[in-house]
Amino acid sequence: MKINDILQEGLSRILYHYTGYTSAIEILKSGKFLLTSALGTEADRSINNNKIFYLSTTRTIVGRYHTNSPYGVLFQLNGQCYNSKVSGIPVDYWGDRKPEYSKNGSNQSEAEDRIVSNHNELPIGKGIECIHIFFDLNQKTPNTEIYKARIQQIATLANERNIPLKIYTNKKDIKFLKNPLNDITELFPSNNNSDERQANGNTFHYNRIPSLLDNIFSLIVKKSADELTDDEKKLLRRIDTYGVDDFVRVLSADMHNSKSPVSHNYVSNVRLSKELKKLNIHSLSDFKKYIPTIMNKWKKIFNR
Repeated sequence: MKINDILQEGLSRILYHYTGYTSAIEILKSGKFLLTSALGTEADRSINNNKIFYLSTTRTIVGRYHTNSPYGVLFQLNGQCYNSKVSGIPVDYWGDRKPEYSKNGSNQSEAEDRIVSNHNELPIGKGIECIHIFFDLNQKTPNTEIYKARIQQIATLANERNIPLKIYTNKKDIKFLKNPLNDITELFPSNNNSDERQANGNTFHYNRIPSLLDNIFSLIVKKSADELTDDEKKLLRRIDTYGVDDFVRVLSADMHNSKSPVSHNYVSNVRLSKELKKLNIHSLSDFKKYIPTIMNKWKKIFNR
């Protein structure tokens, strides 16, 4: 992995953020982008200049992560609308940002422009200029009608917010955002309640179950042994038995796996990240040094 050419600067005038249909629905419903946590990955943390959350965007319509996707949503953003709220960092994560690394001159590099913040939510405001929907009719999928229902929902939400929407239905048009449908209603399914239920059922849900992230958060903030759950007590015993390195290895994996807004334990990740920020802890390496403080606190409490 190469990480270079990281420069602090304002956001570009035009940016693109790629996501799936379900995530796009949630963004338009809630009126905000949910940012990814950077704490679980050392590379992300160093790129973020100690900001704990980020949103990946690109300046190019042919970025690697979306240009070959047959299905999905590309938000076209006005970066100037967000400059007063967040910072922007151009990132050459894989070392392929330069044109000579692109394929056939098409500039299919990652070319990430990262929005970074200490807040996990970014209101969309007036920053969405257009919504580009990818729906390749040449691809075979058993989810066609479900996807169409989701697209219809996105179109309805976009219309309510007065945001232009365009749909592209073949690989070439998707790649270069050309020749959108003249009449998007031809894609929409008939009023099929079954499909609509399936389309709406697979949206974000934050019904959290206690996780390692919740347990370590509790060990940081709680002050009485009577407050601890059995799982939190087990975590104390595990750290004491197997050591700090074992715990940090597992925590790192859990933080990484829950960093995305669509992850089951995203809310737990955000809560822990914010608490660590309060403690001036910017990385898991810093947290590793802080764990003995947690252990000593609870040893004193249990030995009273």
